[in-house]
Amino acid sequence: MMWGHYAENGMGFALGYDFRNGKLNNCLECHQLGKECFYPMLCHIYPIVYNNKRYDATEYAMYMFQYWLLSDVLCKCGLINNSQSINTVMPCPDNSILSKIAIHKSSEWKPEKEWRLFCSNNRPDFFHEAHSFVNKNSVAVYLGRKISNINEKILKDIAREKGIECYKMELNKSQVYKLKPVKQKL
Repeated sequence: MMWGHYAENGMGFALGYDFRNGKLNNCLECHQLGKECFYPMLCHIYPIVYNNKRYDATEYAMYMFQYWLLSDVLCKCGLINNSQSINTVMPCPDNSILSKIAIHKSSEWKPEKEWRLFCSNNRPDFFHEAHSFVNKNSVAVYLGRKISNINEKILKDIAREKGIECYKMELNKSQVYKLKPVKQKL
């Protein structure tokens, strides 16, 4: 099902990452997990909650509306406009609301059995970056069963160069659309 939704019906590829043993990321600062760090990257992985009822984030939407109004007023008055000063006057009703919103999906997606990775950091510029990422090396490449020959060759070469496992998805013997990974030679 995931190949159909996210990999152009088997013409794409997926990357695999190893998050076992609590190793959710590699620290960008010290490259040693567990070492005391001034700006630790805190990552958590959560299973998706599937439900037929939409998650109610009305309280947070109202908070954000008020937050942006106050921010706009402060800016127009020439006052210091930063999230810390606004949060002092108007604290967020639930600091984990964004994660709660992100882990809820409609029950129709339940067969995906999805998990999501969330990271935070107390570095001052973390929330102002265009995007934040986890510095984690992939451990496997999974090629869709309908991937083009040229893309398959390119990805196999990259996997070989990086020393990571490469697999190709195939239909099982009964031609039922249950995809089975077949390990490729590196």
